[in-house]
Amino acid sequence: MSAERSASAHLIPRTLLLESDDLLIAPHAAQQLQLHDLSYGDYLKYLTDDLARGLSRTDWTRQLAKEGDIALARQLATACGSPDLDRFIESQRLECLKQCQEQLEQSQQTLDTNTVPLNAEEKQRIGHLREEASAQMQEDRFHLAQRTLKQLTGELTQILQYAAQLQQERRDQAIKRVRATRERYYEIVPKYDLSKISEHLGKLLYMADRLATFSPLSDSDMQALDRYCVAAGQLCDDPTVSTEATAALLMALSAPPVKPSEVSQPAPPDASDHGNHYLSLLESPDTSDGWTAEADAYLTDHYLSQPDEALAERLDVSGEVVRARIEALRLVGARQADVRAPRGRELRQEFWSNPYIPGQPITTLKMFYGRERDLEYIRSNLSHHSDEEQGRVIILEGHRRTGKTSLLRHLEGKKTAPSILTPRIPIYLPIDSYIPFTSATLFYKMSYSIYKALHHLDYPLAQPRMADFQADFAQTWHRYLEEAQEAIGGTGLVLMFDEFQIIEERRAAGALDKDVYWVLRADIQEARHIDFMLAGTMRLDEIVRQHDAALFGIGPTHILRSLDDQHARRLIREPVRDQDVLYDDDAVNLIIALSSSYPYYVQLLCSVLFNYLNDRQKRRAMRFDVERVLPTVLEEGSTQFTSILFANDVSSLERYILAGAAELITVLGGSCHRNDLLALLTEKKLVAGQTEFEQALRQLTLRDLMKDGGGGEYIAFQVDLFRQWLRDQKRLDRVVREERERQQHRRT
Repeated sequence: MSAERSASAHLIPRTLLLESDDLLIAPHAAQQLQLHDLSYGDYLKYLTDDLARGLSRTDWTRQLAKEGDIALARQLATACGSPDLDRFIESQRLECLKQCQEQLEQSQQTLDTNTVPLNAEEKQRIGHLREEASAQMQEDRFHLAQRTLKQLTGELTQILQYAAQLQQERRDQAIKRVRATRERYYEIVPKYDLSKISEHLGKLLYMADRLATFSPLSDSDMQALDRYCVAAGQLCDDPTVSTEATAALLMALSAPPVKPSEVSQPAPPDASDHGNHYLSLLESPDTSDGWTAEADAYLTDHYLSQPDEALAERLDVSGEVVRARIEALRLVGARQADVRAPRGRELRQEFWSNPYIPGQPITTLKMFYGRERDLEYIRSNLSHHSDEEQGRVIILEGHRRTGKTSLLRHLEGKKTAPSILTPRIPIYLPIDSYIPFTSATLFYKMSYSIYKALHHLDYPLAQPRMADFQADFAQTWHRYLEEAQEAIGGTGLVLMFDEFQIIEERRAAGALDKDVYWVLRADIQEARHIDFMLAGTMRLDEIVRQHDAALFGIGPTHILRSLDDQHARRLIREPVRDQDVLYDDDAVNLIIALSSSYPYYVQLLCSVLFNYLNDRQKRRAMRFDVERVLPTVLEEGSTQFTSILFANDVSSLERYILAGAAELITVLGGSCHRNDLLALLTEKKLVAGQTEFEQALRQLTLRDLMKDGGGGEYIAFQVDLFRQWLRDQKRLDRVVREERERQQHRRT
C-alpha cells in the first residue's frame, strides 16, 4: 500500500487540471491528460515543448484541428469568438470524418470479401478496434481514431495473412494427401481385378479431391478428407473386399464423422467382416491419453532420469501408457530409474556418430546426393573426340551454400570411384584459400596446386618458382601450363577454379593487375588439352559481361540450384538408416520447408537435430523435435547468415530490404506486399524511390535470397531459416545502425 501511495503522490491532479482553462496553454498536455494520468515529469515535458513553440491561441486552434483533435480545438476556439475559425474547424472535422469513415468501410470490405474463416478471438479483437474507432469519431477525437484505425489495419492485415498462410498450408497438405492416395491406386491397377471396387474408389477420390481443391478446409473438411483418403487407402490394401462392404462404407462416409462411443453399431445387412473392418476406420482418433507435443517433449527430456511412476504422475497418465509412449517415440537409452539427477551424458550407454557435415565440402560418396543432372551436364559439355585438342569452358554459378565446392571435389574422383572427367585430370584451384594475393602470387599459387596434383600422380613436373612469377606472371603462367601439358602427354587437364568471383573482389580493391582476365582468356583460347571450369556466386555473370569483354562468350553458364524434393529427402533420411534413426514425414516436410532443399541448410538442420536425438537416445525424429532445435540451428548458422547479409556484393539498401521483409513476414513460407515493404523503408528514409527499391529487389532475387511470393506483387524469402535468423538477430533498426557504423569506419 505504501508503494502505491508513493507512486500516486507523483501524479498530476488530473481532474483539477482538466477543469482549469489554464491547461489550454499546453494543449498536448491536455490531450494526454484526457487519456491517462501524467507524472509531474511528463507534464513538464509537454508543457515545455508546447510553450517553446510560441503559438497563439488561434494558431493552436488551427494546429489541433489539422491534427484531428476537433474537440479540443473547439474548446480553444470558444474564447477566440472568430466565425472564420469556427468554419475552419468544421471543414477539418468533415475532412477527418470522411477519411476515417473510408478506412472503416475499407476494413469492412476486407472482412466481407475474405474467404478465410477467422476464429472467435480474432473476430473479437477486430470488432473491439472498430468499436473503439467509432466511439472516438463520435467524440470528434479523430487523431485518436486515426491511430486506432491504423492499428486495426495492421492487425487485420497480419491476421488475414496468417490465416491465408495456414489455409494454403492446409490446402497443400490436403492436395498432397489425395495425390498420394491416387498414386497408390494407380500402383495396384495392373496387379488386381478392381472391377468390384473401382467405382467406389473413384467416388472416394473424387470427393476427397473436391474437398482439397474447393472447400474452405475447416476442421470438419479436413476430417472428412482424411476419412475418404484412409478408406480409399484401405481398399487399395485389400482390393478383394466385397461390393456390399464398399457400398456400406461409402454410405457411412457421406454421413458426419461418428464419435468413438457411437462406433459399436450392428453391421449392415449381409456385410462381411471386411465391411466391419473398414467401418472402424471412421472412428475419430482416440486422444483420451492426452498426448500432446508438450507431453512428448517432457517425456523425451526426462525419461532417462525419472522412473515411470514419476513420469506418469507428472503427465497424469498410467505407467503402462508411459511405457507404450516411450516405445512409440523410440526412446532407447539405458534408464536408471533410481537416478534423480538431471538428464545428462553420464546416463547414456551408446554414442551415435553424426554423419551430417554442415559447412564443409562433401568429399565422401555416401553423403553426395542429387547432382546427377549437373554431373551429366558437365560431362557432356567437357567430352572430347579422340583427336580434339581445343579446350572447353563451363561457367558454374550458384547461390552460397548450394554445394559448388562439394561438386568440384566430387569431380576430382576417388580411388574407388574415378572421376567422370577421366581420362582428363581434374585439378581443384580454391581461389579463396590463396588470399591474400597479388597477380604474381595468385598465378604462382595456382601453378603450385597444379604441381602438387600432378606430383601426387607421379608425373614429372618441376616445382614453380615465385621469383619467375614476380618477374613476369603472365609469361611464366603460360609457360608452366605448357610444361604441365608436356608432363602428362595427351591426357589433358581440367582446371576447376572455385570462388572465382574473389579475383574480381581483389581486382576492384587494386590488388591485381587489370589484365588478369585477358591472361586467363589467352590460355582458354590457346592452351591445348586443357579445359576450364569457373565456379562462383551469381556475380560471375556480371564479371563475364564486363571488363572489356575479356571473358565474354567464353563458354556456357550452368546454374547450380537447390536439390529436388526426392534427393533432399534422401539426404535427410539415408545417412542415419544404418543407425536405425527414423524420420516422420512431417519432420522431413518441415526441414524441407525451412531449408528450401539447399544442401548446407539441410545438413545444418539434420546435424543439430541428430545431436539432439543422440543426447536423448531417441531414434525417431518428429516435427516437434525439429521445432525444438530451431534456436540452436539459428545460433550455429549465425556465422553463415552474417556472411550472406554483409557480403561485399550486397548493398546497404539490399540489407535493409532483407531486414525489413523479415519484420513484415511473420510465418513460415509467408510473404509480404512489395508496397508495404517500400512504405516501411520510405518511412525510415532508407530508400530514395521505387526505382532504386525495385533494382535492389531484383538483385536479391538474382542472388536467390528473395523470390516472388505470388502474382508478382508479393515477395518471400528463398530460405526461411534466413528469415527467422534476421527476425531473431538482425532487426531492421539494428541493421541500419550497424550499416552506418560500417560506413563511418570506412571513412575513417
